[in-house]
Amino acid sequence: MRALLRRFRKRTANRSWPGLSAKKRFLTSPQSLFLVPLLLTSLWSSAPAVALVSFELAVGPKQYTTDDTAGDKLKVSATTLSASVHFDPIPLVPIAFGPVYSVSSLDESDYSPRPDSGASVWELGLEVKGWIPFVPVVTPYAKLRYVVKSVYDLDFKDSNLDATEDVSGYHLLFGVEYGVIPLLSAILELDAAVLRTESGGKNVDFNSQGFNVGLKIGF
Repeated sequence: MRALLRRFRKRTANRSWPGLSAKKRFLTSPQSLFLVPLLLTSLWSSAPAVALVSFELAVGPKQYTTDDTAGDKLKVSATTLSASVHFDPIPLVPIAFGPVYSVSSLDESDYSPRPDSGASVWELGLEVKGWIPFVPVVTPYAKLRYVVKSVYDLDFKDSNLDATEDVSGYHLLFGVEYGVIPLLSAILELDAAVLRTESGGKNVDFNSQGFNVGLKIGF
């Protein structure tokens, strides 16, 4: 029995295994240097699938800051709900654009002692979005939004002391997307805005900061 084992080992020691040698040749070939990064990217990247049209719905807290008549800082909290549509007309170019509409409901305790008051800011804008493709796990992006039309609306429910003021300005947003399933992504973004309105014949500058969480659906 031992003699048979020795003879088998001698025969198999010098035998050439075509499948194994081919695998070794492939792993050491220059072509494998290009395929390995692509394989790792496909395994670890959660970038959303390519879509010509996408819809985003987001909600989040926001804080408006401005100077009051005494020169002190006035801070007003709000909750913002926004919806946007982006068009990506050029394949393989990570740039999209489209309209966005948002409504911010202000916390009346920050700006008025009257409990019967209510205020909101609705906004219609046009934004451009750019992102970095082929990043593992998440897709970072940035948005630049121009305010086409915006109105600040102050309403006292038991009187006729309603007031509306036009608002202008722009937003700068930075965020990330995480692909949950193809064509559906979760988004998290930071929103900073520089805005201006006219009150009593004078321009009033104010800004806002906040963050949004939401979903993006591609079509």
